[in-house]
Amino acid sequence: MKNFDKDFDDFEIGESVSVEKTFNMEDFYPFRDLSGDHNPFHYDEKYSEATAFKKPTVPMYMTTLPLSAIAGTIFPGHRALCLSTSIRSLKPAYYGDKITYSSKIVSKQEAERILTLKTIGFKGIEVLLECDQIIQVRNDVPSELAPKLRRSEEHTSELQSHP
Repeated sequence: MKNFDKDFDDFEIGESVSVEKTFNMEDFYPFRDLSGDHNPFHYDEKYSEATAFKKPTVPMYMTTLPLSAIAGTIFPGHRALCLSTSIRSLKPAYYGDKITYSSKIVSKQEAERILTLKTIGFKGIEVLLECDQIIQVRNDVPSELAPKLRRSEEHTSELQSHP
């Protein structure tokens, strides 16, 4: 297992990671309870059949949940402070779709210790969403107090980091 405790200077423009996620209908109910989103379009098959989409769709904000994992565990990890996120939903995601999130560092701003990430979520060759995140890499934790972050074997197999 690899230690993923990195500081701002350890990151390079062009560095990327891919994460895969498949949402199932069972994932919706905890999301609904946390978010308060009770739109039948996301869970009611009969209601959804009457729409142009023909079946329940994964809520857009639910499809963006892996962005938190990317920032909070990889770019930059425990030092992350998300300053902004811009999301463009291009196509619907359906339950059972395997979505690949490809995230890349597109810029670094030294003075404020900011990474700009561009993430594309896609299924096959279809782009479902595009996201831009502005993440500040905090330096308020002394090195000796920084957690020794380690990925479980299962989680590591889902990640592919590219320098």
